[in-house]
Amino acid sequence: MVVESDGPTRAALVEALDGQVLSVRTVDELSMRTPSAPLVVVVGPSALASDGPTVVQLLVANAARPVRCLAVVDHEPTASDPDLFAAAGFADMVGPADGPEGLRARVDRLAAEMVVVGASSGVAPSGTAGTLVAVVFSAKGGSGTSIVASNLAAALVEPGAGPVTLIDADGASGDLAVMLGLEPDLTLADVADGDGCVSPGVVEHAMVRHHPTGIRLLASPFEPAFATRVRGKGMAAVIAAAAETSSAVVVDTSVVFDDVLLATLAAASDLIVVATPEVTSVRALSVALQTVAGLESPPARIRVALNRAGSVVGVDAATIEDALGVGIDVCIPSDLAVPRSVNDARVLVTAEPAHPVSVAIRELAAQLRVSTPTPPPSG
Repeated sequence: MVVESDGPTRAALVEALDGQVLSVRTVDELSMRTPSAPLVVVVGPSALASDGPTVVQLLVANAARPVRCLAVVDHEPTASDPDLFAAAGFADMVGPADGPEGLRARVDRLAAEMVVVGASSGVAPSGTAGTLVAVVFSAKGGSGTSIVASNLAAALVEPGAGPVTLIDADGASGDLAVMLGLEPDLTLADVADGDGCVSPGVVEHAMVRHHPTGIRLLASPFEPAFATRVRGKGMAAVIAAAAETSSAVVVDTSVVFDDVLLATLAAASDLIVVATPEVTSVRALSVALQTVAGLESPPARIRVALNRAGSVVGVDAATIEDALGVGIDVCIPSDLAVPRSVNDARVLVTAEPAHPVSVAIRELAAQLRVSTPTPPPSG
């Protein structure tokens, strides 16, 4: 798929890809032309100029299937360009020096990665082994997935039940380490960078413990450039290794449907889709639910969490349920205590267990515990 508003440039990109691709002028047209399979979207210079760094988020919101985005720039890339585009969610970029052959090679590589991950993540659904793997996802940035994930992980900690692992898989903008006041020496990029073979001991060594809650954090890469080292196969192996030594694994994700997110979803026993009570968020939630339902290996259980519920400017829960045709499993109230807890590097569930936000998160944790199958007896 090519997105480019300039006619001659769009035609040149299509021709460079042997004419075997669909093309649209704007991101808004994408929802009407998207095929049913995961796809690579080539974003031309005009689309980059008009939508800027938000183009990937717009593509994710409008696409009906997982996408990986390749940026085509009309200038020779600077030293900082790869980091900037990676931070914006692009999987790769090409410039004039790459030419048609370079463009085709990058597109073919990205497409091959998505096919491999979509066909087999290398990880059996962890719920079948008795380990809860809860993936927290939102199709719209700023919905509060990191807050939900960190508090959920803390709520899942039980005395004598084994450790709970929190993985920050938001490579471009993960900030769980900062939110928890931790300074890890190693990150996800240090253990997921390879051929998908990683031992539980290596993953444990990269974790850092958050003593107030008892959870273990595997932090996201410190810089966006390092995030590109994490691929779907490595992500799948890390989740599997973490599940071997954990009573529960909670994964915070990005909004971009790339191979890392696809592998994470394939490894999930439970998916928590987070939305906020705004029209744009509800629309993104609808697209996300349709996309997840169309995956080859969707999570066994999907729950909807309405974050910042009860906001005076928001859409009420009943209206959202009517619009989506699905129920909301938990409503997390809007409260200033949440941003204050983030600023103070506190996890509200542990710091203020009786707070309404904490009560809602614990309700979600209880739902997950009930649905998690009991591990079969050893031997």
